[in-house]
Amino acid sequence: MVPTNILQRTFHIQYNGSTGTCFTIECDQRQYIVTAAHVVKGISPKDTIALYHENDWKSLDITVVGIASPPADTAILAADLQLSPTYSLGTDTANMILGQDVYFLGFPYGLKINIEAHMNRGFPLPLVKKGIVSSMEFWPGTLEYLLLDGHNNPGFSGGPVFYTPPHTQNYKVAGVISGY
Repeated sequence: MVPTNILQRTFHIQYNGSTGTCFTIECDQRQYIVTAAHVVKGISPKDTIALYHENDWKSLDITVVGIASPPADTAILAADLQLSPTYSLGTDTANMILGQDVYFLGFPYGLKINIEAHMNRGFPLPLVKKGIVSSMEFWPGTLEYLLLDGHNNPGFSGGPVFYTPPHTQNYKVAGVISGY
C-alpha cells in the first residue's frame, strides 16, 4: 500500500532533455524538491525545471539548495511555491533492517498513471515498485547508501525510497533512487 503522503508528493521532472522523478519533503517549515543529481546535471543556481502537469510540461523556477558530492547522487531544489500538500513524513533509516521491504516510485520510460484532471491536482501518479534492502553501507554515524533488490528502469531516478519501520505504520523516506 502506498499512502497519499508519498503519492501526492512524487512528480515527473524534466531538465535539459533529461527526465526522471522528483519528490517534495519538508524541513524547517519549508518545502524542498529532491531528485537525483544526474537528472538535473548542469543545473545553475537559479534555473528552470519542468514538471508534468495537466498533460503538459510546465516550467517552474527553482533555486539550487545543494547538490551532494559524488558518489552521492542527490540534488535539493527550492521553488517559491508549495507543490504538494504537507503531510507528516519522516526521513530516516534508523529502524531499517537488512531484508526490509521497501517501495520506490517513479516514471520509468515516461510511463505514468494519468487520472482525471481533478484528481491529484492535475498531476499524474507514478508507478510503484517493491524491493528489499540487500545491503547497507555505513560510515561512522551515518548510513552512506542502500543497495536494493528490486526491478528498476530508467526514469525511476530521483524517486523516493520508502519503508515502514517494524511494528509501525509510520512511513519514512530512506533515500533517493540513483541508478538501475
